[in-house]
Amino acid sequence: MNAPARDYRRFGDVSAEWPSLVAFLNGTWPSGVNSIRLPQDNHLDLYIRGSINAARKQRTTLPVFFTGAVSTRDGNPGPFFSGLRLGTEIADAFVSIADPTMSDNAYLRLAWYTGRAGAALQATIAAVLNAVARRTTQELLMIGGSGGGFAALDAATRLRHPASVLVWNPQTNLLDYSPGPVLDYLKAVLPRTPSDILRMTRSERSAALTCGGITHEITLPTRRLNSRLRRIVYLQNSGDTHVRDHAMPFFARAGFEDLGDGLYGDQADCTALVADMSPGHKPPSPDTIRYVAQALINTRTTGRRVLRNIERDLHEESSAQTPAAPQRRHTLTVAGPGILRAGTSDAGARSYAFHIYRDDARIHETGWLRESSYEFAVTPGRYLVRVYALSPSGTRSAHNTNSLVVPG
Repeated sequence: MNAPARDYRRFGDVSAEWPSLVAFLNGTWPSGVNSIRLPQDNHLDLYIRGSINAARKQRTTLPVFFTGAVSTRDGNPGPFFSGLRLGTEIADAFVSIADPTMSDNAYLRLAWYTGRAGAALQATIAAVLNAVARRTTQELLMIGGSGGGFAALDAATRLRHPASVLVWNPQTNLLDYSPGPVLDYLKAVLPRTPSDILRMTRSERSAALTCGGITHEITLPTRRLNSRLRRIVYLQNSGDTHVRDHAMPFFARAGFEDLGDGLYGDQADCTALVADMSPGHKPPSPDTIRYVAQALINTRTTGRRVLRNIERDLHEESSAQTPAAPQRRHTLTVAGPGILRAGTSDAGARSYAFHIYRDDARIHETGWLRESSYEFAVTPGRYLVRVYALSPSGTRSAHNTNSLVVPG
């Protein structure tokens, strides 16, 4: 089913419309939505924040975000961009890519960025990202969860420039995902009737996708020969069926070894952590994803060290004697006329940051501070502070204080 026209208004409309991929590759890319016309009357939409038209800071990565399933779509028009908030929190520039197949089908909720058979969308996305990497001279950091994780891994294996990957609960063979979404996807991308697709065996579906130029399984057969793919950080919930259906088969194909404590990896810096981070297929906490993504902005940070820090914090949290442990308190109190104080009793952290909200809008944020309290002047309104704590191992936690109303 065709989707309604794309709705760009929530992203500030379109900053640039490119008549072809070649025009985009040779053009100057403004911040905001860049819409590239592709064959078959299709479009590839990118959201660009910051300047990426010239060489940028070395020893830092440029985040690139891919969207997973849009479970609450309900026929709403695309494009769908992920990572806009996280990107602004961890970097001064980033790129987010919308899946054009999602935008072209009103009720399709997941399409893995493969495009329709014969469209060569996966190669087109790689061409765009190679151009970005070449122009910025930065290593790209591919980020995505679930179906977006599949796309991030696939794109990284196609690049001719250095890349790192951060994924959580990804599919690694899209045909092994839930039958309903897979069937909807196949109807959208294969030139077959729905009844034909229903009758096809798994091997026939695999052959049809391959014949259409679509890669549906992530493999790293030349990983050790390809130094351009420098780091993979793979987060997997232990209670997710993806452990059996996607993670373990991928680890076997990639030559990952069991390193103990839920860690798997190769002799390079490609590492996975299988742990109880969230229930089922839900993503790890935003704080965990933000911590890992922020760490990987630095090209010198090893993914294995980051995952060992997370594993250690998870172990300490689960082994703590909860009834005897003191409860952490995060409070907002009146410190004086027109002054509020946000504080925490989490004295074991290395540093703290305070994000101040008035009437549900963030109005100020501090950098990392050594002090576990922070005072600030206020005007009338309802205030709440989100307190971030950085543990000695480098893991972040975040808690909200109580709210206080400052009368007018």
